[in-house]
Amino acid sequence: SIGYGWDDPEVAHALRWTCSNATNFLLHGENHSVSDIEVDTIGHISTVKLQQGDYSGRSSGMEQRVTCEIKADKSTKVILFDLKQTNLNESGVSESPSSGDTEVAAVSFQVHIPGLTISMIDNVSDSRPGREILLVSSDGWSIFFSQTREAYHEFEFKLSTFQIDNFIHAAEHPVLLHSPLVTEPFLHLSLVRRLQDNNDTHDISYIALRILEIDICFDRKTAETIAQFISPLHKAQEDQTNESWVQELTSKMSLNYSKSNRRAPRDIEKFIHSANACRIHVEHLHLHPIRLSLTFTQEWSRRNQETEGFVFFQIIRGMASISEAPLTFTSFVVSHAFESPTSLMGIIS
Repeated sequence: SIGYGWDDPEVAHALRWTCSNATNFLLHGENHSVSDIEVDTIGHISTVKLQQGDYSGRSSGMEQRVTCEIKADKSTKVILFDLKQTNLNESGVSESPSSGDTEVAAVSFQVHIPGLTISMIDNVSDSRPGREILLVSSDGWSIFFSQTREAYHEFEFKLSTFQIDNFIHAAEHPVLLHSPLVTEPFLHLSLVRRLQDNNDTHDISYIALRILEIDICFDRKTAETIAQFISPLHKAQEDQTNESWVQELTSKMSLNYSKSNRRAPRDIEKFIHSANACRIHVEHLHLHPIRLSLTFTQEWSRRNQETEGFVFFQIIRGMASISEAPLTFTSFVVSHAFESPTSLMGIIS
């Protein structure tokens, strides 16, 4: 018997099932010949016990149970029924299962890094010694990973503090980025993944991300100075491009769209295939709210030709000074999401 609640979005998606040879007995007031399973929860298992012996009534010394499990197979959810047989001893107690289930090895490791520091040195000019302009410091790195015998991967990442100090000469703000709260980790990421037989589908039971409040303080001179170090990388990328990319793009387009009897272009078919072939099931996703405090000081600065190709600097040149402007990204909570990585990132962003 099947009972669907899918017409009403407020009702849980449930499946009630039984077997024709199920044992009809009551235990603590419950009928164990009928079982319910939650279709939305991948990994949920329900069991129905069969009558002892075969259909002719002869005892076979085996206890048989039928299990119903929800699994993810690439782009679809499947309901898998399996027959489990257990040997019975003389007293009628079940022994170890006769079917050889593979046992998952239990592994765990933990890594602690006291601190990590990155310094940016201004050594462009040959006439004067190098000067430190930015210092990125972070303390309390903690990485934990474990694989349990219940076929789960557990991952946890913590970062206690994170700060960027501004040592640019005559800068208005000595600290570019920091978190005023130090009682809890600055960044905390937790993830629990359920192992699947199919590697194309990732079943994530729980994932949570929390970032503490961040204060960002900078001025126009700081932005112009940082742009001088980004500009050589931007120019090197432009120098690598030549006119050969036009011929490569033309030949690629002619190859992809040469067949007129195709229903859709190859790029669209590839996008549809990737969206359906590799999906991620997220049982619980919780992104905690992110709060930013933005301070910007507008000041006169000599026009820098290195920043002409960046849209960001064209915007800040016309900005007014702001002080501790709050910027909040609200929390994001999802339950039983079954989407492709591209679709899921598009929804979150």
